[in-house]
Amino acid sequence: MEIVCEVTFSFIGLQKRAVEKDGEPQQSDSVGEGTILSFPSTQNDVKKNCSPMVHQAALDTVAFRTLDLLRQKRQVLVTAESCTAGLISASLARVPGMSACLAGSFAVYQIASKVKWLDIPAEIILKHDVVSAEVAALMATNALKRTDHATVAFSITGHLGPDAPEALDGIAWLGYATRVSGVRSVKLNLSRESVSGPKSTEPLHIRHERQQVAVLESLGFLCDRLAEMD
Repeated sequence: MEIVCEVTFSFIGLQKRAVEKDGEPQQSDSVGEGTILSFPSTQNDVKKNCSPMVHQAALDTVAFRTLDLLRQKRQVLVTAESCTAGLISASLARVPGMSACLAGSFAVYQIASKVKWLDIPAEIILKHDVVSAEVAALMATNALKRTDHATVAFSITGHLGPDAPEALDGIAWLGYATRVSGVRSVKLNLSRESVSGPKSTEPLHIRHERQQVAVLESLGFLCDRLAEMD
């Protein structure tokens, strides 16, 4: 298993933005007055600064990019989601034609679901914690094993708060597995300290904000991995 870099997501400013034209997300390098969203075409873009208000158009745009890469690389994706509870898969499924490349999703929100549905050993969870590189890697690996027609798998497990343990608040791990190159994990930091600008103190708003950013970050990471394929 390969454990990759830690990523801290910061919500400052704007690099690119997604706009809608005739109902379709479009890419724009200019930032107009009142713009409240950004476009993460790859993980490198996602790691750049972004607005605290994540618009659905941004999610749609990176989802279109994901479909384009899945088609180009002739891959079929399966996801295993904990803290996002299926939101990554749902965001992808908004794109017409995604059914050709998205096998489905394991929404394993509870620990018991991870153990029963994906055969994550309970002792691994006890030893490393449910939010860990090891669990994220196993989630991706076992989702791929359980989905014969899928060729790549993506997973996420995290504490999005606001009542998570202090050391793990806003921490998530992503897992990525293929049938050729094995599995790797990457750590995300979505803590409140990394968020600049106005911060909501409402628990629902905090979780909603982090979930949306986790989806953008996840799809950006996935796009980068797909782009690396031969």
